[in-house]
Amino acid sequence: MKILIAEDDAAMRRLLTMALRGLGHAVQEAGDGLAAWEHWQREGHSLVITDWIMPGLDGPELIQRIRARRADNYTYIILLTSRDNKGDVVAGLEAGADDYLTKPFDPHELRARLGVGERILSLESRLKLALERQEELASHDSLTNLSNRRALYEQAEAELARMRREGKAVGLVLADLDHFKAVNDTRGHLVGDQALRFVADRLTQVKRPYDLVVRVSVAAPASDRRQSLTIGRLG
Repeated sequence: MKILIAEDDAAMRRLLTMALRGLGHAVQEAGDGLAAWEHWQREGHSLVITDWIMPGLDGPELIQRIRARRADNYTYIILLTSRDNKGDVVAGLEAGADDYLTKPFDPHELRARLGVGERILSLESRLKLALERQEELASHDSLTNLSNRRALYEQAEAELARMRREGKAVGLVLADLDHFKAVNDTRGHLVGDQALRFVADRLTQVKRPYDLVVRVSVAAPASDRRQSLTIGRLG
């Protein structure tokens, strides 16, 4: 993990860097709060260790700026301070810090508190992946991996609004697989699924980058159930 250190005391900064590198972390150093803020804006470090009292921008102010930015990925922040009374600890946490470490720091305590941060960040990463997966499942057909009816409606609304705004046309093509029930009845459902995936793959290969291919199952009489694959100029 790449960790950003904001510490104006060169000796303390060096001790922290050596300890963190000894634990296998990459380190970026900043000698004051403003430099740390600039580094974080460029690289968005997921873990920051910041001193409390620094020139230009102190630790709580740096923390508040990071929290106000509301980046896509969470930043876990450890406040490093010589202040160890309860009021100061509470003030640091209320400023947005996740944890604190008192000077002079103990290497074992540093490792333990970093472990807490890593677990939190790992949990956030897994949760984000799970939410992305849920969103993908909600907008895609599980068999063909094409977009589904919900995605079609959402994209169609956006494209129709764009059409009205820019005066450009929107095209829609409906392709039906007629007599599809006969495939399932004579060849079995596994072969029917393979046929659907084949058609879906073929349409995906020949479409333009800005086209959207959608699978829409159309209810029809039992003797003639059809599977519709819709390709539209929706993008």
